[in-house]
Amino acid sequence: MAAEQPKKITGGAFGRYMAEHRTALLKETAGQAATASIKIGSERFKALGEAEKTKYQKLYEEAKQKYEKDMAAFLAGGGQVAERKKKGDKKEKKQKDPNKPKKPTGGGFGCYLEKHRQALTRECEGKPITAVSKLAGERWKALSAEEKKPFEAEYATKKAAYEKAMKDYVPPAGAEKGDDDENDDEEDEDEVEAEESPAKTKAGAKRGRSTGGGANAEPPAKRGRVAGKAAAAKELKAVTFDEKVLNDAKSFGYEAAMLNLAAREDVVAAGFKGNQLLDALKKSNGLVNSAKRALLGA
Repeated sequence: MAAEQPKKITGGAFGRYMAEHRTALLKETAGQAATASIKIGSERFKALGEAEKTKYQKLYEEAKQKYEKDMAAFLAGGGQVAERKKKGDKKEKKQKDPNKPKKPTGGGFGCYLEKHRQALTRECEGKPITAVSKLAGERWKALSAEEKKPFEAEYATKKAAYEKAMKDYVPPAGAEKGDDDENDDEEDEDEVEAEESPAKTKAGAKRGRSTGGGANAEPPAKRGRVAGKAAAAKELKAVTFDEKVLNDAKSFGYEAAMLNLAAREDVVAAGFKGNQLLDALKKSNGLVNSAKRALLGA
């Protein structure tokens, strides 16, 4: 029987710290959001002294050297490096149809943000890119149910129009209406992830249903997980971007995706820079989850 391919070591010193403490952290955060253990682990790792951090950096270097040694032995023994599976491996990635109706996202909050984005952007000038969505989230939560109604009604109208348009939509030859649903879900995350839409219950997050976004809000299943990540990341230091990186992201149409990726707690905790996020997004064609996996090696 051929030897098993060694698993790549990722995450640096923080990854070694989490590997050592993950079981205890999971027990400590039982019943909380899935990201709670990473949040607490990140806070505690940052609070360590330099000597302790050096210890975990050394463990990472040792694990990395062992991986390289094991990989060399694996290859010498005739092992074949397995190509990493990607979403595109399951089915050929098709060009998106520009005529396909655009799915509305974000519920009433999405409509609120769309109306106030320019004013909020001016108000947050000079602050991290995530400041706009954070401020919008705070002000949305402060609105009364009556004040939210017009935005929720606007979203319901847009959603009904989208569903009607999809009934009449005829996809290009060889494509199906649902061919790019998976990518659409990623785009939905890009648009609303860090914008602190109404909180979701743990059960609602698993089913992708909002408990506070209006009776008509029916976000994609992934949205629940995204909201949990945004809530866990909001207390962490945000990734900041210099003007050149931000302009490059805008030129590729990845500005929203950069905001999304920059708010992911494990990405923030790993200390990636803005240019690294943009490079990962370019390689993943703007898909946030694929870019995050490429960065963290998970």
